[in-house]
Amino acid sequence: MSIYLSVVPRDERYVQARRSSSPSLYIPSPTRLGHATQPSSDGHKPKLLDQVRSVLRCRHYSYQTQKTYVHWISRFSFFHTKRHPRAMGKQEVEQFLTSLAVDQHVSAATQNQALPTLLFLYREVLVQELGWLHAIIPAKHSQRLPTVLTQQEVRR
Repeated sequence: MSIYLSVVPRDERYVQARRSSSPSLYIPSPTRLGHATQPSSDGHKPKLLDQVRSVLRCRHYSYQTQKTYVHWISRFSFFHTKRHPRAMGKQEVEQFLTSLAVDQHVSAATQNQALPTLLFLYREVLVQELGWLHAIIPAKHSQRLPTVLTQQEVRR
């Protein structure tokens, strides 16, 4: 007999999936269970970054991923003068990602790290769909030029 320790409130579909022998397991969404918006003991909603951490922990993301996501969400908020992401949308996300490439000259890998973070924030935490982001100016990939030696250099 197996014992399951869980901090996730039991959902009927979750219990049925645990009892069944099928390989597919129903994993409840944190927002459906109220993790992201559950009021604290003093009656206030948790702050945005606490909500993000809660959803990331519920989905078993690594600690380093949690730190990175919180960093990019903070940077996004500070870029738009500490406005709450719920008050912003597609246009602000495009402005931020374009600014990373054009103004701050970050690498393409850095810009590609920020994009899924913001998509995660809007889709999973705020439960808003951004749609297709057309107006992002992508960062340039670095060109790696091969080092070619002349025949004389090879002989030396």
